[in-house]
Amino acid sequence: MLEHIKYLIPKKLKLTQIYLDPNNPRFVEEVDDVVDPENYFDESVQEKSSNLLEKKYGLKNLQDSIISNGYLPIDRIVVRKIDEYDGEDRYLVLEGNRRVAAAKKVSISSQSNEIELEDYVLESLNDLPVLEYTGSDPNAAWIFQGLRHISGIKDWSAVHKAKLLVEQINENNLSYTEVGRIFGISHYSAAQWARAYFTYIQIVNIDDFKNDIDYRCFPYLQELFGRSDIALKNWLNWDDNDKEFANEENLAEYLSWLYPKIDEEGNFDPERAGEWNKRRIPTAQDQRIVSSAISDHKDLFNSFRQGHSINIIRLKLAQEEESKKQTVSAYIEQFTELIEEFNDIPVLKLKNENRDKELADKISELIKTLEGLNKFFDEE
Repeated sequence: MLEHIKYLIPKKLKLTQIYLDPNNPRFVEEVDDVVDPENYFDESVQEKSSNLLEKKYGLKNLQDSIISNGYLPIDRIVVRKIDEYDGEDRYLVLEGNRRVAAAKKVSISSQSNEIELEDYVLESLNDLPVLEYTGSDPNAAWIFQGLRHISGIKDWSAVHKAKLLVEQINENNLSYTEVGRIFGISHYSAAQWARAYFTYIQIVNIDDFKNDIDYRCFPYLQELFGRSDIALKNWLNWDDNDKEFANEENLAEYLSWLYPKIDEEGNFDPERAGEWNKRRIPTAQDQRIVSSAISDHKDLFNSFRQGHSINIIRLKLAQEEESKKQTVSAYIEQFTELIEEFNDIPVLKLKNENRDKELADKISELIKTLEGLNKFFDEE
């Protein structure tokens, strides 16, 4: 990935030469809205890209900064030359779409006399310092934005980060260990992110839920591949070869917990919009409670499936944990009492009654039992 650096050439461009990328990796959730290269420069396409950036990530702070301070090229935007039009080269943004969109909005507002800019601000918008990427990698936008944002400058959603990992795995035939090294994460984390993304792609194509699924469910998908959710993952029947959950019926039920579609009578209605704010599993970590119920409390899990609150499972597990603590305390107390009783055994009386041999045999049996217990705890 670092070889891309040698293909970066510094130069200055007019703002009018620079165009927003309508297939910007920031728009990854817009899975069905991919623009053909021949339409990149359509005014409507550019306007839609700008509006998406404004809606999803906000441009006002950047615009206010440009209006007050001018365009500050602290971090150069990265562009790729696409073609030439009317004798002027045209470039597509690979990294820096928000900054370019904000600069264009300020420039348009100035030209329409909506705002009045200082001379130094106007001058800063005339020629923008950029880095032109001259390489041929079709995924360069993912690479440059990933290197910048995966560490959190304008932090990506988990879906963005996961897609970048999967893109690198697929394009370069990388293992989870290899892609993990590139981004500084463990093999386990890389596999967890990637499998969650495969699941995300699977669920956005499920008819009953495809209009409801959004980035908010991604932490739940990641949690499915955590060490505490094995039972739930198995209930959904994860297939690592096909990279999807094989039990589609259970998967649809799982999604109904996250995006309930309940009518006035409490019945599932696939025509209704899924209501994330009414999800039955409050946090991703709460899936561990469901997984625990699948493993050890089938009756509680069935109760949850029938509509009862997850808090019922939570309460039952808490009661059991407390009961276990009480049981252990009771056993320890019994051992303490037993030791005290042994100390009070009337050995002389037993010997006088010729029962000392019988007592010795019982003591031998007890010693064997205690040795077995000691061995068990030593192994732990």
